[in-house]
Amino acid sequence: MKQVFKEVKVAFGLLKMIHSLDQNIIPIYLMAAVMKASEPFVTIIGSSYIIDSLLNEQWRQAMVQTSVMILTVTVVGVLSSYLQKILEGKSMTINRLCNSKILLKAISLDYATFEDKKNLEEFQAADYNVSRNGGFGMYMLSFFNFLTGIIGFFVSLGVILELCVKEVKAEGILGIVVSTTGSFILVGFLIIILIILYARLSLSMKEKNVKMYYELMDVNQKTEYLSRNLPLDMNIAKEIRLYGMKDMIYSEWKKLSIEIYAFYQKYWNSERRFLVFTSMLSDVALLLGYLFVVVKTYVGAVSIGFFTKYVGAIKTMNSSLRATIESLNQILLYQSYLSFYTTFLEKENKLDTGSLPVEKRKDNEYEFEFHNVSFRYPGSEEETLKNVSLKLDLKKRFAVVGRNGAGKTTFVKLLCRMYDVTEGSITLNGVDIRKYDYKEYLNLFAAVFQDFSLFSIPVKDNIACNGNADETKVWKSLESAGIKERIDKMPKKLDNLLYHEMGDGEDVSGGEAQKIAIARALYKDAPFVILDEPTAALDPISEYEIYSRFDGMVRDKTSIYISHRMSSCRFCDDILVFDKGMLIQRGNHDDLIKEHGKVYERLWHAQAKYYADPVMEEEYTL
Repeated sequence: MKQVFKEVKVAFGLLKMIHSLDQNIIPIYLMAAVMKASEPFVTIIGSSYIIDSLLNEQWRQAMVQTSVMILTVTVVGVLSSYLQKILEGKSMTINRLCNSKILLKAISLDYATFEDKKNLEEFQAADYNVSRNGGFGMYMLSFFNFLTGIIGFFVSLGVILELCVKEVKAEGILGIVVSTTGSFILVGFLIIILIILYARLSLSMKEKNVKMYYELMDVNQKTEYLSRNLPLDMNIAKEIRLYGMKDMIYSEWKKLSIEIYAFYQKYWNSERRFLVFTSMLSDVALLLGYLFVVVKTYVGAVSIGFFTKYVGAIKTMNSSLRATIESLNQILLYQSYLSFYTTFLEKENKLDTGSLPVEKRKDNEYEFEFHNVSFRYPGSEEETLKNVSLKLDLKKRFAVVGRNGAGKTTFVKLLCRMYDVTEGSITLNGVDIRKYDYKEYLNLFAAVFQDFSLFSIPVKDNIACNGNADETKVWKSLESAGIKERIDKMPKKLDNLLYHEMGDGEDVSGGEAQKIAIARALYKDAPFVILDEPTAALDPISEYEIYSRFDGMVRDKTSIYISHRMSSCRFCDDILVFDKGMLIQRGNHDDLIKEHGKVYERLWHAQAKYYADPVMEEEYTL
C-alpha cells in the first residue's frame, strides 16, 4: 500500500508539472479520452436499435436511427481526431519544454555539483530518458490510453449491469443464472478474475522491462559514445586515423551491439509469451461473456437487436479493462524512467550558500586571504592542497608555479569558488566567501583555464557571453589579445561563426583560440584576472606580445598567472611556488632564484637551457 501511495504521489507531481507548462493539456486529454471511448458505443447502441426496428419492419424508424448514428459517429470521430491532433502538437511542446528544463538546470548548477560523477550520470540519464524513451510525450500518451480505457470500462459495465437487471422467470440452474442476483455474481466474479490475471501479467512484464532498462542503460551510453559522439568529435579524429583505431572502435561497437541484441531477444521472447497469454485470457473471457448474453436472450430477457448491444459491450469492457491495466503499467514504467528527470531537476547547488552582496568597488580593492586551507576532491581521500595560508595583496601580478600535480589549478579553482574548501576558509575583505551571494562572487573573476572552450556561435558572442555585445569593447579586447587582424579577415567579422556545429563557420588554430579566450577574459573587465596556462598554445613570439600588453591590460586589477613557462615569472610582482599541495616558497624572481637547490631555482634552470640565444632570452624575459 505504501508503494501505491508513492506511485500516486509521483504521478500527481508529474501531472502538476505538466499542468504548469500547459494548463490546457490535461483537460484536452480528458475530452479526447471521452471522445475516443464513446466511439464504439455509438455503433454498439445504435446498431441494436436499428436491428430491432428492421426485425419489426419499422423501415422509416430504422432509416432515421441509421442517419442519427452515422451523424453521431462522424461528429465524435472528427472531434476525436481534431483533439488528438492538438495533443500531438502539445505533447511535442511539452517534451521540448522539458528538454529546456534539463538544459537550463545543467548549465545553472555550480561547477562542483555538476562535475560530481553521480550528478553527471543522472544528467545523462535524464537527457536520455526524455529524448530517447519518449519522455513526457509517451507518458501522456499512456495517461490518455488509461483514461480512455477506464471510461470505456465503466460505460461498458453500466450497459452490462443493465443486462443483469433484466430478469425473467426460469426453472432450475438456468433460473439462478438469469436472475438479477445470479447475474451480478457471475459478472462480478468474471471481472475480478480478469483484473487479477491482467494485472499480474502486466506487472510481471513491466518489472522485466524496468530490469532490462537498468541493465541496458550503461551499454546504451557506451554504444551512444562509440556510434554518435566519437566519430563526430574533431578533437580526436586525428588520433583515430593516425593510430589506425578504426578496427578497434568497430570491434568494440560490434561487441556492444551483440550484447544489446541479446537483451532485446530476451525482451521479445517475454513480449511474445505475454501476448499469447493475454490473448488466450481475452478469448476465454469473451466466450464466457457471450454465453451469458446468449442465455439471457434464450430465456427472452432481451431482443435480438439488444443481443448485439450487450455482446459489443462485453467485448468493449474486456478490451478496455485490458487497455486500462496495460496503460497503467506503462505509466508506472515511464514514471520509473522519468524519475531520473525529476531527481535531476531537484538537485540543489552545493555552493549557493550565501546571501551577502559583494561590494562593487570602482578602485578594485579586493583582498583575498587563505586561512589554513586544505582540499580533497569529491570521492578522493588524498589532499590536493594542504594547510595553505597566504594573502593576495591588492593590484599585484602573481605567478603560480610548480610541477604537474602540485595543486596550482586547484588553488585557483578554490579562489574562484568552483569548489568549497575541505578545511579552513577563504576570506574576501575579511568575510568568508561562503557568505557572499554566489553569482555576485563569480562576477569578480575573469579566467582563462588551460582547458578553456570556445563555442560554435558568432565571435562577438564568444567574447561577450551575453548575446548583447558592445562591439567597440569587443574589438578593443581582441586587439589587446593580439587577434584583431585575424577576426577582421573573416567574411562576417564579429558575426562570423566559429567552427561548424551550428552552421558554416570558420576554424581557428589552437593559438588563435587561446587569444580569443584571453580577449573574452579582458572583455569581462573583472577586478580579478586569472590565466591558467594562458600562452600554452602560443609560440614564444606571440607569448612575448601577450605579456608585453598585459601590463596595460591589468594595471588596475589583481592578476594570477599559472604557467609552466618560467619566463612569465619575470613579468610578475609575486611568485607562489607549490609542491605536493603545499605552498613552499614565495617572493619575487630575484629573491627566489637565489634560494639554491629549492624547487623554483631547479624549475628555472631546467627551462633556461632551452633558450640558447642570449639576445632572444633577454628580450623574451623582458
